[in-house]
Amino acid sequence: MNEEETVKREKEIDRGNKAKAILDSEIFQESFTAVRADYMESWEKSTLDDSDKREKIWMMVAHLDDVKSHIVSVLQTGLMSQQQLADIPSIKPSFEEDSGRLRTFLGG
Repeated sequence: MNEEETVKREKEIDRGNKAKAILDSEIFQESFTAVRADYMESWEKSTLDDSDKREKIWMMVAHLDDVKSHIVSVLQTGLMSQQQLADIPSIKPSFEEDSGRLRTFLGG
């Protein structure tokens, strides 16, 4: 993985951490639940002959769910990027390995 890809993964990890903070936020959870419940209550109370209103409310619920799904997707992308960076073996040898090679090279 080159430096540009590494930087991209690090940005995705940062975005994922922010998405997790949003999803874990008590205010977000409360707001999402309350707004969705209000929409569903309006939909349930609407009359069958008011199909335009029912359809609009249903679309509002769907769009609300889309927002949450997008945040979850950002979180999942961040988690995958974190795993990808963790799976990259270190290219730099340790100091002890370098020292040992140098001693061998110098005949010591």
